[in-house]
Formats: sequence, C-alpha cells, structure tokens
Amino acid sequence: MTEPPPISESPWTTAGPLLDAVGDVVCGLDSELRIAWVNQAAVRVAASFGIDAHATMGQRLTDALPFPADSRLIAALDEAPRTGETISLALPLPFSEREVRVRVVPVPWGVAVVARERIDRRTVERAHGAYEARYRTLLNAVPLPLVLYHRETSRILAANRAMHEQLSIGSDLVGRLVSELAHEDEPARYAQEREPERSERKARGLWRLRGGDGRVIEAEVTTYDLAFDDQPARMALLRDVTAARRSEAERLLLREAIARINDLLVITSAVPDADGNLPIVFVNEAFERHTGWNRDEVMGMSGTMLDGPATDPAVIARVHDQLRRGEEVRAELQHYTRDGREYWVELVIVPVTDANGLRTHWVAVHRDISDRKMLEEQLFQSQKMEAVGRLAGGVAHDFNNVLTAISGFSELLLEELPAGEGPHEEVLQILAAAARATALTRQLLAFSRKQIMRPQAVDLGVLVTDMERLLQRVATEEISIRITVAERISPVLADPVQLEQVLLNLAVNGSEAMPAGGVLSIAVSDVALGESYAQGHHGVQPGHYVCLVVTDSGVGMDRTTRERIFEPFFTTKKGGTGLGLSTVYGIVSQSGGHVWVHSESGVGSTFKIYLPVATGELPLGESTDIGAAVLGGHETVLVVEDEALVREVTRAMLQRRGYRVLVANDGDHALRVAESHYGIIDLLLTDVVMPRANGRRVAEQLRMLRPNVRVLYMSGYTDDAIVHHGVLEPGISLLEKPFTELALARAVRERLDAPAADPLPGATR
Repeated sequence: MTEPPPISESPWTTAGPLLDAVGDVVCGLDSELRIAWVNQAAVRVAASFGIDAHATMGQRLTDALPFPADSRLIAALDEAPRTGETISLALPLPFSEREVRVRVVPVPWGVAVVARERIDRRTVERAHGAYEARYRTLLNAVPLPLVLYHRETSRILAANRAMHEQLSIGSDLVGRLVSELAHEDEPARYAQEREPERSERKARGLWRLRGGDGRVIEAEVTTYDLAFDDQPARMALLRDVTAARRSEAERLLLREAIARINDLLVITSAVPDADGNLPIVFVNEAFERHTGWNRDEVMGMSGTMLDGPATDPAVIARVHDQLRRGEEVRAELQHYTRDGREYWVELVIVPVTDANGLRTHWVAVHRDISDRKMLEEQLFQSQKMEAVGRLAGGVAHDFNNVLTAISGFSELLLEELPAGEGPHEEVLQILAAAARATALTRQLLAFSRKQIMRPQAVDLGVLVTDMERLLQRVATEEISIRITVAERISPVLADPVQLEQVLLNLAVNGSEAMPAGGVLSIAVSDVALGESYAQGHHGVQPGHYVCLVVTDSGVGMDRTTRERIFEPFFTTKKGGTGLGLSTVYGIVSQSGGHVWVHSESGVGSTFKIYLPVATGELPLGESTDIGAAVLGGHETVLVVEDEALVREVTRAMLQRRGYRVLVANDGDHALRVAESHYGIIDLLLTDVVMPRANGRRVAEQLRMLRPNVRVLYMSGYTDDAIVHHGVLEPGISLLEKPFTELALARAVRERLDAPAADPLPGATR
C-alpha cells in the first residue's frame, strides 16, 4: 500500500469546495483511519458538541467522537477499505431519539465517512407536535390577548387563548388577515393605527376590534417585531380598555355637561367645619358666571355666603334642619351676587354616599327662577287689580244710581226755588258735590275698565303735540317740558278723550314728583315687541305698538310704592285721591295696551304706554255738535229701571218735558205694562244691568210685541249685553249715568226723531 500524501497535499483539499457545498457531514480519513479533512457541515456539528473539528486532525475518528463509537461503525471502517465497497449504516445518536444515517465510502487515499441525520415523517410530526405544544403552552400562559402576524402579509401566524376569549371567537384565527379583526367602521383608521410611530422594535397604539358577539372592543396595543419560524413577524399584546375608555368618556361628558348647564352647581362636604358650616368643595362655571365669585375664592366657604338681607330666615332654618336630619331639601330662596344683585333660586340639595352608605357630600342645584318669580308677581298684581277693578266697578255702578237720583231731584228742586236765595244756593252746592262724585265714579269706571269707549283712529303724535299748551299750564314754571315725536307714527284705535286723560294724569303725576322743578320728557314712537319681551311681561302679545314715554327727573319711588301705584285710592300725596294712575291703568288696559314703569328713589320715574297699532278699516270720530236746545215732546216712553229712586227721578224729568211716561221695575213688569197699554209706545228707555233679564233681553221681547218701538239704553256700567270690550255695538244708543235733565231730554229727543226703529243689533243671536 502506498503512503498517503501529506495532509497539506491531500486530495481532500482539492475536493474541499465541492464537499463544503453539501449539507451532509463529510469526514475524510487517511489509510490509518486518522482524520485528514472535514467539511464545513462537520465543523458546525462538532461545534454543537463543543468540539473544535480542526483540533481533531490526525486523530482516529473513533477517538475524536464525543461518545463511544458504535461497534458497527468500527467494523465498517475496517471492512470498507478491505472490500472496496460502500457500507451504509443507521446508527442511533446517543442521548436522544434522533437517528443518523452513515455511509463509509472507500477512496484510493483513505475512507470518506458521510453522515446525515435521518428524519422520518413520524419523527418530524412528533417533533413538530412537541414544538407546537410547547409554544401553545407558552402563548396560552400569557394572560393578555396576544397575536402574532406576518409583518408583510399581515396574516396571523398564532393567537393565544386569551385572544380568542377576548373576541368571543371559537374558530382559529391563524391564516386570517389581522385587519379582519377591526370593527367595520374602522378599516382605514385601523390601517394607520396598527403602524404607529415605532421606537426601534417596539410600538404602542389603539385598536378598535369587532367581537364575535358584535361588541366593540377598544384595546391598547403594544407590538414587538421578531422572527417567528424564520419569518418576519410582529407580536401584538392587547389590553382591553373598553370599560376604562367608556368610563373616561362618560366622565368627560359629565364634566362637559356640568360646565355647560345653566343651573348653578355647588358641592359641599358633609362634614361641618369648626364653625359648623359645610365647606364648598366644587362649583361649576355657571356659578362663577352668575354670582361673580371666582371658584378659587369660594373653596372652603359656606353656601350661606349667597344669603342676604331679603333671604327668608325661616326657609334658611328649615333647610339647615333638613340637612341635619340627612333629608333631601327643596326650597325657594332669594340670593345675592357678589355685587349685591338680587335673584331667586329654586334649590334642590341631595346627599352623596360612599360604598358603605356613609354620607360624604351634599350636591346643591340652584336654578335661577327670577323671571318666573317676576311673572308670578305680575300675574298676582294683575289678578289683584282685576279683583279690585270688579269691586270698584260694582261700587261705581251702585253709586251712579244714587248720584243720578241726587243730581236729578236737585235739578228738579232747583227750578222750584227762587234764584239768589239761600235754599237755591244750597241746592247748587248739592249739585256741585254730585258733579265731583260723578268725576270720581268716572275714574273708578276707567280703572275697572267699565267705562264706555268711543274709539276712533288716533294719531298719538298729533294728540300729544296739540296738548303741549295745556300740559305747560299744568306744570309749574320751574318745570321744562320736552316733547319728541317720531317722523312717522302709526294710528291707534282708542278713545281720544281718554288718551288725553291718560297723558294729562301722567303729566300731573310727573310734575308733582318735581316740587323743586326739573324736566318732564314726553316721547312718541313706533316700536316692535318680540317674543322675548312678551315672555317676560305677563299678558303682553308680540307685535307692533305705538309707545308713549313720560319721564320725570323727580323724587322717584321705592319698590313698595311701585307695587301699589295703580291701586285705586293709594296715594303718597297729601290730599290726593289715588285715582290718577289707576285711571291710566284702566284706560290703557281697556284699549288693549299695557303700562311699564321704571322708578328708583332719587332718580325719577319713567312710564311707558304701549298701544297696539290699529289695523283694518278705522272708524272716524263723530261730530259732537248736537244743535240747538232740545224741547220736550208728547210721545209715550216706557221706563224700565230696577232702582226706585232712578225710576222716579227719570219719570219726573220726562213728565216735566211733556212726555207720557209708563214705568216698570224689571223686564217681566215691562212686558205686562206693554200688553195692558192700548196706545202706542214710542220709546223704550231701559237700564242695561238689571236682575233676571238685562236691558237687551227686555228690548228683544218688547220688539216681538211692538216691532216699531225705538230703544234707548241707560247705564253707568258697561255690560256685555250691549258693549264689546267697552265699545258700543253698532246701532246702540246709550245714555250714561248719572245724567242731567238736559242730557236725558236731548238723548230721548234724538232717539225719537230717528227715521225709523232700527233692528236690534245681534237680536238674532
């Protein structure tokens, strides 16, 4: 046998590049079975056993192995060179279940040992199963939902049990796109959020996922880049923050709602401080805006800081008593802002308890009800004025009957007494007193809105300008009157005489408020009142009005006085009747308008009269020229009056004028008189307001018996029978009580001289 060449010159070196390319372990032995060369695969395998393959050069193979050589390998190494045949062996790898396939190949310069690990399908399956079991055990041990997906394709490579449970999905997630987990309204946003700005191999983001049961799951995600099964992967760890984010959203919503509500919110501790007060721990923005107190300033202060001089002590005591008993509180209180402005609140205080049921705080909601209280006060004032008006109207009605008798009989007596003598003069004094009493009843009727109105189209600007000279005579020389009238004034439908009375009363009232002199300003203009104004003023309707403003620079009025100025007989002036402003109130109200007053002590007063702009066809004023003195007549007049004194004085007046007079004390009596009278009845003179049947009903029934009879009503008090909102219905003739003999004679004569008996207005109703 020839000697092998030196290792440096070994044929193994020449074949080295080719053998290094194979994956099998190749070990070249010389003829003495010593290691002469190894390929790179052999170097790696040797290294896995902790052996430096190059250090084994020149050693026998069986000595270089890290474990005892199998006897079959030793026999093959001896037999192959001798026989020249390749021997294949399947040898177990010690200390493992692995098996190695070894081929011993004889070559001219020695022996080549080629080894390859033998891996059959079952072994692979067992290894794979063991591997998968290990990583699944590891993944499922992670308590947070975890998913592994391919960084490039986004397909899921693995997902743990917690991930499936979180999404309530029974099927395996492996193989699905990770974007399929996103909620349907999130795909675009999800694609962005799943790739947040990364810091090296770690990143954080927020995913909105769709659960198998339809739930929306919000998860805080931390991702890590890694290699998984030799693939570029990304591991995502999810933490369910759905409940936390919902709670945070609810907290933010509650905070925003508290910040935006108009009600004042105050939270105090339930534990009293050293002074026995409940310290404030929170107030909302509405509290700061409304009261003028800064949040930092009121912390630790008591809620009683809002009380003031007009706050009811009894209500405060009740609130504190209920708080001590731990009860819910409801009350209405007058509070004060930082600058002293008064306002009313509806107060509701409820306790806050902890998990153990212990009271920790009180929550107080203050709702500003100043506008409501103002409207309630206006309603109360309106109802009070309405009640007083009905009383005043009833008194005026009865008093007018008495005055009619007094003045009527006085006139009759006066004509029987010689002029210039004492009794004659005394009767004149009676008539003068009756006239003054009549003026008072007119004012009472005006206040109670029971006086007769004769409305027509009135230019309030012209009326004020025409009265300037009269107003100047009413005022003193120290008072300057300034009148301002807008260029265009819309007409109003009102009684011009009554409007003159309104202006005159206001001018007199303003002048008397300026004993040392001053300025009385009168202005007229068109205004539009909107919904907001109407809502803040009881009984006012939105629309277009003509506004009369009378302002004085006098002494003004305090609140108590302002609340009573329109009451009849209320006055602050020595010797005053207290009917001037009540007359103004009645006339304006009966005309469909309203009065607004602003006044402060020492500042002066402003009265604003709002009268609605007239629409449609407007009636013109009637002539007041009644011609020459009216004589009597010889016609028959049926007088129906329930008051005996008025009935008798009317009969006496008419008889003195030559008329034949029939009398009745009510409607039934009038019909009996008419039926029993065989002659003509030319005129029915009837009171309007009577028991059982009013004057209109009497007239209707009498017309059924005597169709041609003319009708003249008399009354000192308006009634819906012949009047609508204080205005006589068309075709109605009325004699107002108390009347003089001349007024009675003139009204009777005019009605008798009418061309024919007009049909009764509304008689067919």
